[in-house]
Amino acid sequence: MAFTIMVYFMYMSLVDHPQLATNFRGASGVKIALNGSAIVIAAFTFIFLAFSSSAFLRGRKKEFGLLTLLGMPKRKISALIIWENIFVGIMALGFGLSLGIIFQKLFFMAISAILRLPNPLGFSLAKNTVINTISIFGALFMAVAIFSLREVLKASVADLIKAGKKPKAAPTFSKFKAFLGVFLIVLGYALASLPFPQIIPLLVIPVIAITCIGTYLAMREASVAILSLLRKNKSIFYKSGPFLNISQLSYKMKDNYRTMSAVAILIAVILSALGSVYTIYAISEQITLESSPHNYELAGTIDLAPYAKQMEAIFQAEDIEVIKSEIIGLNGRLSLKQRKVVVFPYSCYQEALPKLKKSELKDKEVIITGDYTFFSMNQAQRKEDSLVVNEVNYPIQIVASYSNSLINWGYFGYLQVVVSDELYNELANDVKEKTHYIFWQAEKWKSIQAIKAARRINNEVKLPQVVKGEATKVSINTSPDGYESTRVSFGVAIFIGFFVSLVFFAACCSLLYFRLFTDLDEDRKYYQRLKELGLSTKEMKGITFKQILVIFLIPYGLGLLHTTFALYALGTLVGRTVLQHGIVIALLYLVLYTLYFFTTFSVYWKSLNRA
Repeated sequence: MAFTIMVYFMYMSLVDHPQLATNFRGASGVKIALNGSAIVIAAFTFIFLAFSSSAFLRGRKKEFGLLTLLGMPKRKISALIIWENIFVGIMALGFGLSLGIIFQKLFFMAISAILRLPNPLGFSLAKNTVINTISIFGALFMAVAIFSLREVLKASVADLIKAGKKPKAAPTFSKFKAFLGVFLIVLGYALASLPFPQIIPLLVIPVIAITCIGTYLAMREASVAILSLLRKNKSIFYKSGPFLNISQLSYKMKDNYRTMSAVAILIAVILSALGSVYTIYAISEQITLESSPHNYELAGTIDLAPYAKQMEAIFQAEDIEVIKSEIIGLNGRLSLKQRKVVVFPYSCYQEALPKLKKSELKDKEVIITGDYTFFSMNQAQRKEDSLVVNEVNYPIQIVASYSNSLINWGYFGYLQVVVSDELYNELANDVKEKTHYIFWQAEKWKSIQAIKAARRINNEVKLPQVVKGEATKVSINTSPDGYESTRVSFGVAIFIGFFVSLVFFAACCSLLYFRLFTDLDEDRKYYQRLKELGLSTKEMKGITFKQILVIFLIPYGLGLLHTTFALYALGTLVGRTVLQHGIVIALLYLVLYTLYFFTTFSVYWKSLNRA
């Protein structure tokens, strides 16, 4: 709770910071993201608090039953519970606000570096931020305290006294539900693996729903089914370690399947969301270079010289060295798909995309560039088409297609058809519709100066006004400012998402922690009986370690598997392999998860062994 309050306080401190609005033109977007994250944290905190409070109270039912039996009225017990929550809330707020104030400057330095602010954000302790944090979390603690009273108030004295003493029924499972759970998970994975980028967005919600239902059924039924099969295998089951582990795990899986399902789904959400954002951030430069290979592009159907002079004056003023090149594209269309295209010679293709160089094109052979979603037809339809230029059809044979573009995506960024130089020269002699392209390349195109020049060009170069009903005659397309906006946006998203995901992740681990400690008294009695039967402390510690490892490992493993297919679908959508970026995030969280596991086991074993 202290960690959650710390994150919330730092977010709100950034939202209320007086320097943010003046130092960064996209501050409004950052504030919206921070406010949205704060709302998510508060809402999730209420759910988490309600669960944890109920878990603690269920473990104390016997205590409340004895107090009732001794004559304490339920209003006094209610007051006791509320005061306990108030004291816990005060302690959490005290630690959380203190940590937030201590680490606020470091937080501001990191966000200033990501946003490339000219003046880093200074320390700021706004009165409204402190009051807001105390009010929100104080109200949450009170609401949870009142909400959790029903656990005690609705139970009779007999139920409270007997809590935890009711014998557990032997774990059972449904073969149909177990099969259905596994089938739904596999079906969700199969749909996510479809190689059609056009339908991936339509499948997101159905796949999530199918996978969540499958996870719940698999945890509830399939896990018990697998353990039941192991019980029937005499060569495995009738050994001291497996005998005790499998027997006890059958009951633990039955008791904890809801928690483990929730943790698996939450881990999948955390890893998929942060992995997707980090992937886009990591490949942003690659995407920029593919969609906008030219740092500065001027395109149009009229004389471009006056506009080119204005742009070159800005390059000179900002002291940017550029290399200039020009090309004329021939406007046309593809007959089969009736799509506008611009025709370029093969020599231009060789110079712009050397990594994709092929052998010389024959007369009718062409290469398509600029759109990886172009081919939605079957293989037979892909090969043959007609290129229409000057209303004359030229039969062509498509030999290759690439997502890489020869020109920047924009108003004149049509799909490109690369033809042989001979055919290009033949078409150029009589073509009526041409687009003139002028390109400028800067070696340091990601520098502050290059970004500033791009923004000045977009703001200061006066293009001819577009007359209603007529086509645009001139357009400017720059990549440095677009790349910077993408990098900053996703950098901020990663930074904000990382802390939000840590709150979720800590809650996931705590859910498992609470479930283990809910059954602590019962486990103590169980291990006491094992000790009386002759098991050594070392053997019991090994058995406990394996059982807790299974309870921790299964949700993470299943969540990681869900994430793998989610990122595979993202790769299909963006047309590239992205799993390696998701693995980086998964490994980071695996380290944190492992540390939490060993900490939990250590605390649990000490508590278990104390008696």
